[in-house]
Amino acid sequence: MNEMTASETSAGTVQEGATRSEELKRAFILGCRRSGTTWGLLLLARHPAIVGLQQIDLFRSIVGFGKWWRHSERFGMTVISAERDGDRILEGFDRRPVSDSIDQEAYYQVLRNIAVEVFDRFAASVPGTRVVVDQEPENVRAWEEIHHTLPDAYFLHIIRDPRSVYCSQRDAHHNWASRVGTFHGDPHAIAMEWCADVSRARGIREVSNRYLEVHYEDLIKDGPRELARMLEWLGLPPDDEYCRNAIEACSLDKLRTGKHAPKGFFRKGQAEGWRSEMSRSELRIVEYIAGDLMEQCGYERTIPAGGKAPFRVSVLQARKRMTSRLSAWIWEGDGAFRTALIRVLRRVPFLHRLARTSIRESK
Repeated sequence: MNEMTASETSAGTVQEGATRSEELKRAFILGCRRSGTTWGLLLLARHPAIVGLQQIDLFRSIVGFGKWWRHSERFGMTVISAERDGDRILEGFDRRPVSDSIDQEAYYQVLRNIAVEVFDRFAASVPGTRVVVDQEPENVRAWEEIHHTLPDAYFLHIIRDPRSVYCSQRDAHHNWASRVGTFHGDPHAIAMEWCADVSRARGIREVSNRYLEVHYEDLIKDGPRELARMLEWLGLPPDDEYCRNAIEACSLDKLRTGKHAPKGFFRKGQAEGWRSEMSRSELRIVEYIAGDLMEQCGYERTIPAGGKAPFRVSVLQARKRMTSRLSAWIWEGDGAFRTALIRVLRRVPFLHRLARTSIRESK
């Protein structure tokens, strides 16, 4: 009796999810790390029709599966069966590429079934849910996979001044995230990360009309208006009183004392706190690298464009050019000396790792 009840309950849940999937909206918050994506999620999750998912890592796992499929023609990956002549088994083997069995449309249909089922079950866990919002800054590097898998997905891109992003990442590197090592305090690397992530996310505009940009600074200055804009974009009636209450409930002062994140995760929350936190040399590096994109996003430079590259940037650029040439010579060149060098690299683990690192840095 218990087994039958569990089976019936499971079937009912699946059926409910299947019906819900036709109406449910799936939104993804993305952006460069430390740009306010967590805050954006908490603001939206206050709404009774929204369920928030904090860094569930679903699509980064799916991207890994996608690498397997895209590389399916490499390394002899084949589907093998006995060779046949009608019903008669022959001595040889029939070899077919993996893509003959799982073409692109079939591959994305498999992913679609998984993603829809996962999001539907999260939605079904909270009655009245109309929107599921997945917050994962790194989704910015998986948005193509998300768009192909869920063509009706919504993308909320939260953009923050790269100078503030640098200060926040540097603080995380030295404090609450120091043990896990997920952040670094190098202005060059952080500025490059910001440019790559913001540029990549803005590419969504070319393929989807469900893309919205929100600036962290605007949330700081006029939170209720920006929250109302997000809700309206999601098709939820914006209520002024609700928006004011949500902003108050999710004020950074309250979040600092809550249990939503590690201690120190929520900092000052100032729009231009970087002015008192950055040295002149750090400012020069960040603006030299990110300045053009900053201006496109509405942020003003403090240092005029067109100046000489900072010394640290020049050194890093020269190193990248050198490693690129070295790796090209090692891995693409010809000759006996090169062959002998490859043998040495393969026998000395440290040198082999160094050579492989030079390739990654040159890309």
